[in-house]
Amino acid sequence: MRRYRSWGTAPLLSTLLMVVLHSFALHSAAARTRESLLYCLPAETEPHGLIRCVIQVLDGYQQPTTNFDPSDFIALTRTSNATAVVTKSALVRGSDNATVVFTLSVSTAADVLIRVYLRENDVIGGNAGMGEVRGSGITVSVLSWPTSRLGPITCTAQSTGLALRSATICRAALYDKSNTPSVVHSADVLFSEASALGNFVFTSGIKELVFSFTAPPTAPALVGTFTLTVSLRGKDAHVNSDGAQAVQIPILYPGEVALSETTGLQCAAETRPITCFITASGAQGPVTFNATHFRLRVERSVGAVAAAADTLGRLTTNGSGAATRHWVDVTDTFSLSVTRSPLRPYVGVVSWEPKLEDSMYEARLRVFASTDGQEVGAASRDSAAATGNAADVAGSPYSFMTGILPNAPSVTLRGCRESVIASGNTTVCFIDLANGVSGDTAFYAITTSHRESSVSNLTYVAHDAVCACRSLWFTYHAPTALISPVDDYIEVSMYTDVVHSVSGMAIASNVPLRLDVLPVVSRSGHDTSTAPTDAVLVSVGILFYGSVLAVGGVLIVHRSRKAARIRRKRALKERAMMQAMDRRQGVPTPDAEILRDNPSALTETPAMTTTLDGAAAGHVFLVRGGVGPNTSGYDTIAMLGVGAGGAGGGGGSRSTSPPSVPAAVVSNVAVLQDTFHSDSD
Repeated sequence: MRRYRSWGTAPLLSTLLMVVLHSFALHSAAARTRESLLYCLPAETEPHGLIRCVIQVLDGYQQPTTNFDPSDFIALTRTSNATAVVTKSALVRGSDNATVVFTLSVSTAADVLIRVYLRENDVIGGNAGMGEVRGSGITVSVLSWPTSRLGPITCTAQSTGLALRSATICRAALYDKSNTPSVVHSADVLFSEASALGNFVFTSGIKELVFSFTAPPTAPALVGTFTLTVSLRGKDAHVNSDGAQAVQIPILYPGEVALSETTGLQCAAETRPITCFITASGAQGPVTFNATHFRLRVERSVGAVAAAADTLGRLTTNGSGAATRHWVDVTDTFSLSVTRSPLRPYVGVVSWEPKLEDSMYEARLRVFASTDGQEVGAASRDSAAATGNAADVAGSPYSFMTGILPNAPSVTLRGCRESVIASGNTTVCFIDLANGVSGDTAFYAITTSHRESSVSNLTYVAHDAVCACRSLWFTYHAPTALISPVDDYIEVSMYTDVVHSVSGMAIASNVPLRLDVLPVVSRSGHDTSTAPTDAVLVSVGILFYGSVLAVGGVLIVHRSRKAARIRRKRALKERAMMQAMDRRQGVPTPDAEILRDNPSALTETPAMTTTLDGAAAGHVFLVRGGVGPNTSGYDTIAMLGVGAGGAGGGGGSRSTSPPSVPAAVVSNVAVLQDTFHSDSD
């Protein structure tokens, strides 16, 4: 019976043994092992900075376990600096019960080696062993303090620029006296911006200084860059020295759509062309000016003229029935220029001037911007009000006059093409305009001193080539039916106000201008009725002067012929006398007939030659003009009262004895010429 009872308890014991063995296996697998993991933070710290280490306890299956005792782990440290003192806390269980945590700190700069060991018990033999957990041997750097030098500052937005209301991260290396990386505290650093703009936030000072700068919502108009300066307390604050560094970041403006309620318009009417400035702004501040975000329009008032109400028929009336102004779009008649300011990107520069300055009237500039931050659509040209999501910006509309009112120094009467003019004629005169004054002819009045003279066709000329300026041309009409010359004076006056008041009139420069007007009864090319009279006068003149010339010619020819006839008669008389003398001397004159019949011989003048011997003998030799074969070359004429025999000598004897007293020689030819002078000579 006892035997059967023992075999009955055997299954129960087997089952109990299996449960015990399984429980022991589970307990052994869930126990802490060297698979536990160590990590420490931070990897770099400052002296006395807290280093926090965590051991994540893992079992044999590398799963977190709570089956451990913190005393099972041992933490050991070693420093590179023998003077460094390491302060270590006790190892305790973490808040999650699956970790072991401890902290340590180092008194001075050094590298700290951290090792963690796990006590292991041999289940069979009961012996205890030591093994390092995973991650053991971490090195933590403890940097020196204080910092003696800053490195250059670099920022994330340094090259691209920093937009308003945006932030950038900046860094600067830190060094101690030994030029090794160091640590700085927020209290050791001073941040500043040149224009006191933006905010600084200290982020870190381990090995390098890390801080952030946030740009302000707005910036002054003259500031184009952010100038950030970082300096160390107690060090030289001079920029770019060891104790201070600076960096410049261009200011950018957001590219948002400008809003009408925050955007403003300002204009300067003192300059021509008129210049306006649009300050683009969004809900939070200035934004980059973009011309496509705006709509510009120039409008003209047509309600000031009473006749316009009847002509246009589009004037509205208020409750009292009085006509109100109506504005029409005249943008096409202006030259508009819209650009972005190079110094202020959030400002747009708008300038305009009329394409023709021949009229002056009241107009206004309207600038439309978005009301909801979306792109604005084109405004209707038929209505002065903006449509859709567009509205006038602050300062819009801006009213102005399209031109500059005339003034005395800017208007000069240059003169006329002719300063002396015949009565009834016309000439063109010129008025020079300077300093951009308007060429609207309604503002100028031209008068003349003579009651019969007048001016007309006052015209604006945009470019006068003579003066290279703008000018007004008008036609002067001289008075007619003048009896005597008169002086006419031209005066130019102008209205210097919009209402054309007499009290506001001024006189132009170089006035009055004097013109000499001469009386003219008739003038060729202007009065064709006097043409026959002019022809008669010309004919009479030609006949008179022609007859004078003809009579003069006849008298000259008659006198010439008479002189020739007298010379011929004189020659005949001389020849006849010589022949008579030859006959008295008994010399034949065979040439008498030839002389009588030869006209050329009549013009020859006989020459007389006296030889020395003949003169001594008292004879005169007459050289004949004839050259015929029977003509003697010389005729000897006996001198009367001269000879050896005195008065009793024979008349036909030819004595060659010289006279006792020389006788005078008398030329008969000369006597004959004097004898036959004509009265006409």
